[in-house]
Amino acid sequence: MKKDNINLYGMRPTWAEINLEALRFNLNSITSHLPDGVKMMAVVKADAYGHGVKQIARCLQSEGVEDFGVAIAEEGQTLREIGVEGSILVFGGCYPGQEDLFFSNSLVPTVYDLPTLKNLSTLAQLKGKQFPYHLKVDTGMGRLGIGPDDIGIFLEKAQTYEGMKLKGVFSHLSSADEADLTYTRKQVSMFEKVLAESEVLNNGSVVRHVANSAGTLLHKGHWFDMVRAGLSLYGINPGNAKTPVDLQPVMSFKTRVGFIKQVPANTALGYNRTFKTKKTSIIATLPVGYADGLNRLLSNRGQVIINGNYAPIVGAVAMDSILVDVSEIPEVNSGDEVVIIGEQGNLKISAWDVAHWSSTIPYEVLCGLTSRVPRFYI
Repeated sequence: MKKDNINLYGMRPTWAEINLEALRFNLNSITSHLPDGVKMMAVVKADAYGHGVKQIARCLQSEGVEDFGVAIAEEGQTLREIGVEGSILVFGGCYPGQEDLFFSNSLVPTVYDLPTLKNLSTLAQLKGKQFPYHLKVDTGMGRLGIGPDDIGIFLEKAQTYEGMKLKGVFSHLSSADEADLTYTRKQVSMFEKVLAESEVLNNGSVVRHVANSAGTLLHKGHWFDMVRAGLSLYGINPGNAKTPVDLQPVMSFKTRVGFIKQVPANTALGYNRTFKTKKTSIIATLPVGYADGLNRLLSNRGQVIINGNYAPIVGAVAMDSILVDVSEIPEVNSGDEVVIIGEQGNLKISAWDVAHWSSTIPYEVLCGLTSRVPRFYI
């Protein structure tokens, strides 16, 4: 939907704008940064980081993306249902009883233990098909993955499970967005050692990958055969660091001014009276709250943009509304556009800004936008 055609008549005026041109721009920026022969996987888990996976995945596929990453099999199934035809890697693996879900939707499981491989092998043999999988190595994240010292034993036993085809091997960088590169280098070195010690993993037919967005943009030379772009694809700099490519935020989050009233000094505002006016003030109520994904930690900390000015959030963020002080902003009227994330005039509020005020990270800010906020694709 084009921006000029956004019509909120008859709706609560709180919405998100998803700029597909910015998505295409970011895709081109990232892929242009990579050398020939290095593929890019688009990470579209968590409803494409809150952006709406159906429209995002279709757009990316139309731009030539062939590899997608999701967290769980159900997300992969959704991609198939909307017509995604490329390879879909499920990072979280295959839980018992999901084997047929993987086969019926041609999903690629992450494998990090032999029992899972055995269960998949049993079904592969019953169906008379060869089933691809990626092996995950734990190089220091401490979550899923086989330790480097156990890879040899795993691969030896894995060869006895018929119907299974090793198509990829990967690890995940825990600290690639930090200024200190010591731990990241240690992880990459460990991964390289695993590859060097195994002909099976280093024979050219197995796709090798470790780089997330931070690894892709901040660590040249750690790309191997493929990178996994998530946050950067949506226009957010990993680690809030300067990157070698330009990125454009894909999501804007907006609402409109609702009720406006003047209150005297020493007026308590909101739940539990966490804010009191110091002088006669003009207070605007906005129809957006934590049920929409606006973190309650923004209470008395966050800001919005109204009529080209920053306005502070005052009082507690409620489920369905917030209060902002517009005393210093001239001619604020009911219906005026309010930017929660995005740009207005020369001012902007980024997902990093909201994350800072909320004591969290932009991933949570974006993923936290709930389903009751309509997305408009422009």
